[in-house]
Amino acid sequence: MALYQVDNSVFPATLIQAGIKLNASTSFYYILNSDSSGYCLAASNGGNQFYLTNNNNAPRAGSCPLIVSTLAGSTSGSADGQGTAAQFYEPTSIVLSPDGNLYVADYSNNEIRKVTQTGYVTTFAGATTAGAVDGTGTSARFNHPGGLAVDSAGNLYVADQDNSRIRKISTSGIVSTFAGSGNKSSNDGSGTTASFASPHSVSFDAAGNLYVGDEYSHKVRKITPDGIVATLAGTVQGYLDGSSSVAEFSHPLGIVAAPSGIVYVVERGNDTVRVIQYQ
Repeated sequence: MALYQVDNSVFPATLIQAGIKLNASTSFYYILNSDSSGYCLAASNGGNQFYLTNNNNAPRAGSCPLIVSTLAGSTSGSADGQGTAAQFYEPTSIVLSPDGNLYVADYSNNEIRKVTQTGYVTTFAGATTAGAVDGTGTSARFNHPGGLAVDSAGNLYVADQDNSRIRKISTSGIVSTFAGSGNKSSNDGSGTTASFASPHSVSFDAAGNLYVGDEYSHKVRKITPDGIVATLAGTVQGYLDGSSSVAEFSHPLGIVAAPSGIVYVVERGNDTVRVIQYQ
């Protein structure tokens, strides 16, 4: 289902094809989905929902019917194409870029896939052969790419797990190593002088710092916009709350940096959600 923009000064007569990103003006609505009886609209002023029936021009407030469909993918494999003609192999993470496209870490294909709003899949970077090669598009190589994050300029950052590196992919598809030497350890430092131990997830804060759930170092790492890597919290494997210099984690997998500055961490080894905040 395409997304459409509805100008409420003339709606519902005027339907204009539009992207996912909501217009800042409250005079616009977006069709989320449709069924035989009407259209589900989302207001751009914070996600209010309305339902507009086919035989009634006045929208009514209320919840909209949810429609689940397959945007892309079918059986395991590695094939570009439209919708279910495309194939993935154990995709593990997904991120929405500012241009409205989705990017998928296709873990066992060692590829980063691009999915348009209409469900057309292409291989943005990487190839099915694992490796650790910088380059453009499919000439680059990854080894089990995991977490994805996107910066304000639309560049992608990849937790390249089995290469123990953080990779950057520019909007034009140029892959470079942002941080990590490839040695499986946990040394702080600048760029490729630093090291990680199977980084699993990445998340940006509002200032452009990148946080990394570094699974086998059992630490949470922080990378500044200019590539300086430091240990934010964690010492040895275990379970201990406290200051960053004494806290212990066990297999920190998921990470998200909230706008408030708090960092949330989910741990596989301790079955917990931890909070890192400044006091």
